[in-house]
Amino acid sequence: DIARASLLVETTPLQRSRRQRLLLGINAEAGVIRTRLRKESSASEIFAALNAHFFGPEGFAAVADLTAPENTSVAAVLDHRRGTCVGLTIVYLALAQRLGLDAHAVATPVHLFVRVKVDGHARNVEMMEAGREVDDDTYRRRYRIDEAAGVFMRELSDAEVIAHLLSNQAVALSKDGKLDEALVRYDAALELAPQLVAAWYNRGIDLMTAGRLQDALASFNRAIELHSSDAQAHNNRGLAKFKLGDIEGARADFERALAIEPSLREAEDNLRHLLSRAAEPRHPVQSP
Repeated sequence: DIARASLLVETTPLQRSRRQRLLLGINAEAGVIRTRLRKESSASEIFAALNAHFFGPEGFAAVADLTAPENTSVAAVLDHRRGTCVGLTIVYLALAQRLGLDAHAVATPVHLFVRVKVDGHARNVEMMEAGREVDDDTYRRRYRIDEAAGVFMRELSDAEVIAHLLSNQAVALSKDGKLDEALVRYDAALELAPQLVAAWYNRGIDLMTAGRLQDALASFNRAIELHSSDAQAHNNRGLAKFKLGDIEGARADFERALAIEPSLREAEDNLRHLLSRAAEPRHPVQSP
């Protein structure tokens, strides 16, 4: 059960009694939806009832801020009826599972949505837009997904969804200055989902902040192997290379970042700084 699994990985552990209350609440919520259905309702009718409940006036609202710990807590999503795409996806899937729908999370480079199989058709449910249906091609354009490696736009297992939750929790811990705890969460996420690009990338950022440049470089390398059109990953790998003294490698990464995203100011500034440093005259060492 994805709801139970998510409550077991809360950043602040929950008492068993609270976990049970929250799970009973999800069961009750699914029961409310069932009362609005006929005994032999079709998948299409169940899907419509779930969406009307979940995104209705007394349903759930979306927030985008990953830095607030409460926004990466499924318990808080259930308590306050709002959350990020990952938290909302988990609650939606928990209800869909209880209602017998064939529903799965789907990942883009930085986002989750839900795909539900309804009467032989795949229906995408966008958590951040009150359940609006968005087609796959729109997601591919929006997030520049052009790889054929099967990393994105596929249906995720429950374990992979929990990995996304752990990765988001790590981001919040990092913003709170708890780098060691964040790195533990990233590593746990990557054990569950080795192809989780965001975890590799954000792990690289935290490792670079901690001064572990070689480890950061390895993390950025993996992120780029999985998602080669990520301009920010190239830019930050360039920073790691620059700090390690690999000037040519850094220049290549900054230039690649700008080729992907010409308006990326950070890469432009980093490249300008690198070129100005390279142009500085080198004074000969004076003999004593």
